[in-house]
Parts: sequence; C-alpha cells; structure tokens
Amino acid sequence: MNLMINLKQVSFPGSPVKNPLKRLGKWPVKEYRMTDNWRYVIDKESHIISEQQTPNHKLTGESVGRQIWSLEKSTTSSSSLSHEQNEEVVFSANRNPNASDKLMRNQLISRWKGIRPDITSKPKTAKEAAYKGMQFFQMVQSDDGHWGGDYGGPMFLMPGLICTLYITKVPYPAGCFM
Repeated sequence: MNLMINLKQVSFPGSPVKNPLKRLGKWPVKEYRMTDNWRYVIDKESHIISEQQTPNHKLTGESVGRQIWSLEKSTTSSSSLSHEQNEEVVFSANRNPNASDKLMRNQLISRWKGIRPDITSKPKTAKEAAYKGMQFFQMVQSDDGHWGGDYGGPMFLMPGLICTLYITKVPYPAGCFM
C-alpha cells in the first residue's frame, strides 16, 4: 500500500518578491580613527570602572563574560599599541562597522605573554593549521575565558528573551525591562 500524505507547511514565506529592492543602505563616508585612549576592560575591572562612573547604581551578578570600553583620560597610551598598529584601526560604517573588534584584538594580542604562532610560514598540514589557529584564539581569549566581540546587542537579544519568557510562562524578573 502506497500511502501519500500531503501536509500543508506550517510556515510558508511565499514566492520570491517580483520586484526586490535594489538599493543599499547609505551611510556617511566619514571615517573615525580609533585612538589608543580606548581600553578594552573585562571581568571584575569592568565592574569597578562602571561603579566608579555611576556610584548610585551598584552592579549585581557575576562579572565573568562582561566587557566594556573605557576611555582613559590620560594622554599616554594605555593599550601599549604602537602608532602603526593604531593607525590601521578605522571605523567606517561603509567599510568596517565592527572596527572595535580590531582594536580589541590588537590590545589583547599586545598583552599576550604566551607562545605566539609563527606568522612567517604557511601551515603544511591540517593539524599544523589547527594548532596555529588554536594559538591565535588563545591570544584573543579574555582572561575570564570568553571571546569578546561586537554583535547586535540588546535589540538583537531582547525580542528572543521576551518571547521565550512568554512562551515558557516564566515571570519577568523584577526591574528587568526598565
């Protein structure tokens, strides 16, 4: 017996749009140099700096995985980057909307005290390539174990949290959405 089941899909987005938009977003062509006065701060130090800036609002919870940017008031370089390294860190919404990631990586690599991968030669085997990759990711891993980076932020995460709390009937934590 040949049984054929024809179920309608639960979610069907429809056919392709006949006249899709061909325009792209337009951002100012202005470029901003990232200065070495910005310092990538993680874990407990980020709590200390945040509480110094807002003494009436104490932070609660674990500091592991927390990352902020702190603008140093001094004119001396806080990140120990060379002038050449800093010159290549440019923010431009047209070319590099995540320029802070590059500045963060430069700062983490300049602080790294361990073994550095050999950048003068290409790996000859997959194992050698994987080892070099592991060495690089050790250099850009934060002290508390996470890999920081720029992404969509709260407007990217909040709708998912709200939907999940609603569907699972979990009450919203007090003061969560203020």
